[in-house]
Amino acid sequence: MKRINLLLVCLVVMLLAFPVIKPNVSAQGTHIFVSPTGAGTDCSQAAPCKAATGLSKADDGDTLYFKYGTYKGTMGDDPIFMVTEAVSFIGGWDGSEAFPYTIDPMKYKTIIDGENEHQLMQIDTSSTEVIHISGITFKNGDTVSLAAGSIGGAILVKDGGVFIDSCRFENNHATTYGGALYVISDDPFEVRNSQFIGNMAFGSGAIYLLRSGTPPLALIEHNQFIGNTASAHGSVIEVIFSAATINANLIANNTGPSAIEVTSWHDVKITNNFIYWNTMGSTNFSAIKNTMVNTEVINNTIVNAKTGINAGSANMTITNNIFSGCYESIIAAGEDNLTGTNNLFYNNAKDDFPLDNPITGQDPLFVNAAMQNYHLKKGSPAIDAGAVVALTDDFDGDERPMGDGYDIGADEFDPDKLDLTVIIKPDGAGEVQADPPRPYHKGNNVTLTAVPNAGWVFRNWEVEVEGDTAYKVFDSEMEITMTDNTTVTAQFVKEYQLTVRVDPDEAGSIDIDHPGPYYADQEVMLTAVPNAGWSFSHWSGNASGDENPLEVTITGDTKVTAHFKRDSFEIFLPLIRR
Repeated sequence: MKRINLLLVCLVVMLLAFPVIKPNVSAQGTHIFVSPTGAGTDCSQAAPCKAATGLSKADDGDTLYFKYGTYKGTMGDDPIFMVTEAVSFIGGWDGSEAFPYTIDPMKYKTIIDGENEHQLMQIDTSSTEVIHISGITFKNGDTVSLAAGSIGGAILVKDGGVFIDSCRFENNHATTYGGALYVISDDPFEVRNSQFIGNMAFGSGAIYLLRSGTPPLALIEHNQFIGNTASAHGSVIEVIFSAATINANLIANNTGPSAIEVTSWHDVKITNNFIYWNTMGSTNFSAIKNTMVNTEVINNTIVNAKTGINAGSANMTITNNIFSGCYESIIAAGEDNLTGTNNLFYNNAKDDFPLDNPITGQDPLFVNAAMQNYHLKKGSPAIDAGAVVALTDDFDGDERPMGDGYDIGADEFDPDKLDLTVIIKPDGAGEVQADPPRPYHKGNNVTLTAVPNAGWVFRNWEVEVEGDTAYKVFDSEMEITMTDNTTVTAQFVKEYQLTVRVDPDEAGSIDIDHPGPYYADQEVMLTAVPNAGWSFSHWSGNASGDENPLEVTITGDTKVTAHFKRDSFEIFLPLIRR
């Protein structure tokens, strides 16, 4: 298992909140229903059309509802979707043919797949209405086939306001900038509650903001950025010529000269983020790099960065941050351009710029640093030790301040809150839904549902309550009552096929005691049942012998044939004596 565990290892509080069931989502304008195999012409709920047909019918204010499934482009589709009207895209429709309907992106996955050949979407509209994009996975987008302007592997926003919520951007690539998103538009832009996993570009692996004039504040909030890569500039986010707030994001194990890079003359605020690497390696550079002015870095937790903050000669305010396990916590051309106070420095090789009122040499006491849970636990020196700032909540949305003062770092310690840590084994085998998603206190009931990815099946839960005995649960859905900090591991195994046949076909049948799916080391009982006039003979394929019933242990895709033979019989003739 990669110790990254996506969000799962440390922060169910946010990570499992993304796809929320939204029954009967309402929107102004016309509701247009599309499906991967749509053949309808009116694009109604009862007769959905293809996505391209639906988009061609849409006007400003309309909404496309995407039935679960995978949508792909064809030759010449670059991008797959060219959006010139303010049309919203909503994924996760259950496909029901009559009202009401359900939108649940976790259960009814909607995927737009560029197959590493197509850019997925361009938005270029002069409409004043904001486009909403929700509940869609954008994957394998690539600018490789674009004649020019190879930017924005998944989505290029040229013009128009865009609000992205509860989406997933995975394995998208841009030749130059913006592996997932490239935003030129000076209209409103927000991305929230979304996942950016394994995207790549020369510069800015996930999001590149290049906006002109005096655009409205861009908001990047409550997202996960994991395993994104850039050869230059920010591996996660680069902000150029734009005011922006980057708040309450999980930023983990990204590769590039910096995770967040600010090259903007406008005000940028970086607050309440967890920015970490599992270990400090030679490829980890700055968590945050600033080359311009007016950047505030407040209440972040930065762990195992080569450099926590590279301020250069820019003006920065650095307050209430935790720097732990870094080679250099802060580097700058000089201290004159830096202001800030009440930062905590622990286990860093160099702390040349501690600023005012630092806490040094004291372990911040994370809940479970080995599992990348960098929330604070009781007794942490960061609790109530921060300066007064303008923030009103923390990474989890919990109130700030709580207790006798502001805490240092991304987490505001709540003595009544319990941590639920969810681990997926093996990494990438499935997902876990939590209801409710967060926060948790003593006595709360939480329903956890394991959802395997293709090719995997759920095997069991392992539940470990702090101070109590661990136990296992084998149902894919379980309810737990929070009594203390709890770690839950969802164990998935590879799914295998069991194929049985009889020889000859008319001779009999095979009873299977378990209908499947099947997984490694599972024992299945096969019983050969002959028809009248036939007898069982023997097994062949991945089984042998003449034992019946036969127990088979699944170790991979398994094929078994039951062979039958005709019953022998004797003819008795009457004895006639003369």
